Formats: sequence, C-alpha cells, structure tokens
Amino acid sequence: MNAKTKSSRHLLSFRSLSPNHGCIHLQGLGHALIKVGDNGFPCQLSLLDHPIQDLPVPDPTTSRWLEHLHTWWVNPSIPMLPCPLPEGTEWQQIVWRALTTIPSGATRSYADIALILGRPTAQRAVAQACASNPLPLFIPCHRVIARNGTMAGYRFGLERKRLLLQREQLTSRQ
Repeated sequence: MNAKTKSSRHLLSFRSLSPNHGCIHLQGLGHALIKVGDNGFPCQLSLLDHPIQDLPVPDPTTSRWLEHLHTWWVNPSIPMLPCPLPEGTEWQQIVWRALTTIPSGATRSYADIALILGRPTAQRAVAQACASNPLPLFIPCHRVIARNGTMAGYRFGLERKRLLLQREQLTSRQ
C-alpha cells in the first residue's frame, strides 16, 4: 500500500468537513488537513498529496492553527504549540505523551520508547500507538525510528518522515 492510499484512507475518518476544518499547503510536504475540536485545539491532522476541494472557509480558531502550522513549517525552530492529548486508549496516551518529550531534531527508537515507559518488550505496542496518532506533527511520531537507525513506519510515507527529520535536524544545528 502506498502513502497516497494510506492518506486517502485516513482522510475518510474526517467524515463531513465543516468550518472547524482547514487545509494548508506545506511546501514539499503536501497539504495538511486539520480538524479543530470544540475545545479549540486540533484533534485530527492528515497529510495529503492534494488539496481538498470545496472546503468551507475555516473559522477563526482553525485559521489560527493553520497559521501556526505554516509558521512552524517555514521556521521549524519555532516550537509546535502544545495541544491536549487526543482521545485514545490509556496506552496510546502514555506513548503519545512520551513522544512529545523527544526534542526537535532528535530521534528515538521504538525500543527506546518502550524502555523509557518501563515496558522493554512493548516495541510493537509503541509502534501501533504511533501509527494511531491522530495528530502527527503536534505529537511527533516521525521522530521514532527502528532500533538499527533506519526509517520505519510512517503512515504518510517514509519520504515525508525523512523530510520532517531533515528539516528539524538542520534547524537544531543552527
């Protein structure tokens, strides 16, 4: 299955698009479709190859999050604004919280995260929690790699993961 198919399937979870949805082009990465929840924070984000047609004009809160995404993309040294963890199982939220502690430009392996969480044999469970992350970029699952240092598992494609890591690493060195 290619990244385009995966992105399209993930998009289906957005169901109907309303003013609390917005789409922005991030040069080289594609289009980010964001959904903002009733609490005013993003609750879903998907990376797409093409923009969404006939998207309603985003509401002011959604527009502010789109502006933040654009600002962060142009200058990755600006930290991503924190968001409350989205709904998920207790384990997913534990893993997602751990992912938010990985500094920009750094990586950790699935095994590292499992060890940090006190469950050294839970590497696959960590990978599954990363794969179910509804807020990539905000919860940086792209910073998790295989134990041997290679790129592994990113539902939006390994090329996007590589690009995200390269941008963060360049910025962290400056």
